[in-house]
Amino acid sequence: MKFLQLILGAIVPMVAMATTIHQSAYWSLERTHKLKVQTVERQIRQQYEKYAKSNNYPKVDLNFYKKREKTEFASGDSSIQNSTNYSVTLTQNLYNGGYDSNALKMAQQDSKIAQLEYENIKQKVIYEAITTHMTLIVSSELLAMQKELIAHYQSLWNIVKKKTQYGDANEQVELQSRLDSAKVKQEQLTADYEFKKLKYIELTGRQPAKLQTSLGFKNSLMVHPDRVTLQNNEELVRNLLEIEKAHYQIAQDRARFLPKIDLELKAYKAEPLAQAAYITENQYGAKINLSYNLYSGGKDKIESEISRLKKLKLMTQRSDTHRDIRLKYADYYLQYRYASSNIAILERFIQGESNRYYRVKKIFTLSQDKSLLDILGALEGLHRAKELKINNLNNKVVQYANMLLLQSKLSLKAL
Repeated sequence: MKFLQLILGAIVPMVAMATTIHQSAYWSLERTHKLKVQTVERQIRQQYEKYAKSNNYPKVDLNFYKKREKTEFASGDSSIQNSTNYSVTLTQNLYNGGYDSNALKMAQQDSKIAQLEYENIKQKVIYEAITTHMTLIVSSELLAMQKELIAHYQSLWNIVKKKTQYGDANEQVELQSRLDSAKVKQEQLTADYEFKKLKYIELTGRQPAKLQTSLGFKNSLMVHPDRVTLQNNEELVRNLLEIEKAHYQIAQDRARFLPKIDLELKAYKAEPLAQAAYITENQYGAKINLSYNLYSGGKDKIESEISRLKKLKLMTQRSDTHRDIRLKYADYYLQYRYASSNIAILERFIQGESNRYYRVKKIFTLSQDKSLLDILGALEGLHRAKELKINNLNNKVVQYANMLLLQSKLSLKAL
């Protein structure tokens, strides 16, 4: 029992140190400022919505002033008179062709677009975390494989030097050339790994520790292209909101050249100056104002036509956008299925290439039945097989994320 506790005590910290894709995405969401910026943008759009709504409320204006006047007479006497005046005016629009109501509807559409963009940014941050997490794994694996390849080259070099009967100088030059080339590539892979590591740290605010490739692939989210529904796709939803906004813009353009009716209620007090200073005037009034533009040089028709063409453009783009998204989804789906079906094949491929390499290496070490080029070919075949495996795994994860992103379903729960 004590032995088991010791084993578990050693394993648990190692498991705790491992970093999942879900954790990388979670840290990225915590750290990003993009969502904070978009939150402010949402608040701005909400204020515009309130501003548009305020046009429906009555407007009250107060006008107040005091006047002091000095009058000088021919006799040399003078008189100073004070006057206090004020007016209160209430104005309420009764009809303006729907101009204000359409302005409010457009502001509401902008608020919806801002909210949509917030959700889209969140998904893009998760997507960036997934791709950064996976590319760092791939970079790390490729670097480790390159170091292993160099170790094999050096091992072969030691065998070549010990074989006293081996005298093919050309093959020795070939081995040295490949060893030097592998070392150059190792430097490139090292620089690439350091950059990707820096990007991961910048994105998550954490040092990468034992990054895991495991991901909870959900079959319910990977619908066949013939059955997938993309109505929640961010680009299509945005397009629909823009079309609706353009519709309200057309209605507002028309309203700009329709009759406008305002109700005005006014109360004021005026104190005359000079001789009639003792008279105070109080008046109350109510009136209805009607204004109607009869001719504006055709501006109304031009503005309505511009808005109509903008709406037509958005509607035309919708068809192309929907088609392109469906094609993208089909591509991602097929790549995902291809990567999934290749896993077992690649495992057998790696095992076969490994067996071939060690068999050829053994024959080369013990006899002259195999040349150095035979063993180099087997070694590089094994290296390519391992490289295919790690790239295939990366492709599977990324295409899963791509499918979810197109459906606007990429969330922490989906990981």
